Amino acid sequence: MVVINQWEINNLVLLSALLVVAIAGVTVLVIGSAQNNANLAPVETLVSYGFRAGEELNSWEENDAGWVVGPVSGKSGIVVLHPVSVKETRYVQKKVLLPASGAYKLQVVAANIAGAAEFAGSAGCDDSFVVLSAGAEKDVNRQEFLVNSADGWKTLSLDISRFAGREVTVRVEGMAGGPCGDWAGEWSAVDSIEIIKL
Repeated sequence: MVVINQWEINNLVLLSALLVVAIAGVTVLVIGSAQNNANLAPVETLVSYGFRAGEELNSWEENDAGWVVGPVSGKSGIVVLHPVSVKETRYVQKKVLLPASGAYKLQVVAANIAGAAEFAGSAGCDDSFVVLSAGAEKDVNRQEFLVNSADGWKTLSLDISRFAGREVTVRVEGMAGGPCGDWAGEWSAVDSIEIIKL
């Protein structure tokens, strides 16, 4: 299914790309248009944004998350969000304009990869938090999810429906803490980020 909500698309190349994706049976959500507000990003498509090993996070703001690595823990490309310190998170974020109608959720596939063979594994207690948030200025919906290395990859989601029709910053963070202690295998990682229309 293809969900398109936008004011102007004059780029035939983009339309062709959307048709190819639609034929493949992928749900597409086109978000925003810079032609209506100079402060917004150009029209972009968020379709299960998966990361590829070796690429830079060019379209995402980040605080030294840097490059995508892989393969790790059965995934071909992931972003590692090891916290900067006990108090400072590591994050990736992007500004998007949600369509004016509908209900939406931010969905992220994440894990703690401290026990992964590629990291020589860890026999200890390894956990951390992955934090999902979306909002603008002081109006932010935020939720923390505990990820333990024994749990493998988990699908995490956050309801962002109340921001329909607004520009929001979507943010995913790796944060220290958990039952194992404040600094115990804090290897949070993200495989994909999606915005899904419900």
